[in-house]
Amino acid sequence: MLSHPTYKVIHLLAIFLLVCGLGGLWAMAAAATDETRSAARKLILATHGIAMFLILLAGFGMLARLGITGSWPLWIWIKIGVWVLLGALPVLFRRADKPAGALLFLTPLLAAIAAWAAVFHIGQGP
Repeated sequence: MLSHPTYKVIHLLAIFLLVCGLGGLWAMAAAATDETRSAARKLILATHGIAMFLILLAGFGMLARLGITGSWPLWIWIKIGVWVLLGALPVLFRRADKPAGALLFLTPLLAAIAAWAAVFHIGQGP
């Protein structure tokens, strides 16, 4: 089993990869032609998928190191909800008629909500 700081570094690295991948999807939707879109999309979606997996793996690794088992506090549920929403963003990018600027700003906002919930342990007693 890895140490808590190691899980935290993996978790943060994966979040950075996820945000980069989603930014890439937005940029690709804004500028790419149909000819260049396919290869770039595969690479970006692979980055997104790997990041999503690593976020989940490191997150549960940190929970194990913190000894959180059984009933989860609210802050964990908030983070899982954000994880699901971030996982769905590529579908929203694809379905948007034009690159939606709101989706570009939604990504760091969701990441900030997850960080806020974790840092302040929302819903967990003293």
